[in-house]
Amino acid sequence: MKWLNNVYPKDQYADDYMDSARLMGLICLFGPVVYSGIYDYHIGNGYLIRCPIDDQKESNPKNFSRDQLICLIAGLSKGNAIYTARSVYHAHKKRWFFCQNTERDERNTKKKPYPHFYIDDQGYRKFTLFDWADPLMPSDIAHLYLCAKFPNRFWNSIARIVVGCGIIWHSIFNRNHENNQIICKAERVGLIEFFKKLNPYWKRNLFEYWVTDRRDNEVYEIIAKGMA
Repeated sequence: MKWLNNVYPKDQYADDYMDSARLMGLICLFGPVVYSGIYDYHIGNGYLIRCPIDDQKESNPKNFSRDQLICLIAGLSKGNAIYTARSVYHAHKKRWFFCQNTERDERNTKKKPYPHFYIDDQGYRKFTLFDWADPLMPSDIAHLYLCAKFPNRFWNSIARIVVGCGIIWHSIFNRNHENNQIICKAERVGLIEFFKKLNPYWKRNLFEYWVTDRRDNEVYEIIAKGMA
């Protein structure tokens, strides 16, 4: 893991800071401390960015995706950033629970919900039938609600059930996929042990993702120790 100005992290061998928000959320959630830099990823009115780098694609709020959101909001919740978490929840509610990423990684690369040609991030011209902001699934919405720490006991109970069902679904159909988002949901709802019981090879999957694929032992150790 590397740091920009000793404040914002990125994967050890990443070329940019496009996954910084996700990483910051993970290490704050499963690590021993909540880094003060995590609060800089909120730029106001419930909008989040991938990394606070001026005039770069990382600071474009229109490319902030679901995988960044689920992890970062969990770290913010652990840091008791309740006002921020609630602003994020209400902002997504106003968008009918679609994420912010109406653009691709580069600025001014607007997505369109109908057939169109576009230039991808590598500069190639491609065709797609449909492209739009990431939709939030029920367990994603429930996760946002719980991270915002609303005082309504009834809806908190419903949200916990929904997240629990999401963990079961993931464990049946997606257990070999990336687990970063689901472990954030499980931790916030107090179901890490439930997740581990349903996913006996969770540590191997975590190792393959962070060490084998991304060569980042430090992040693996932080998450694995936090889940132990």
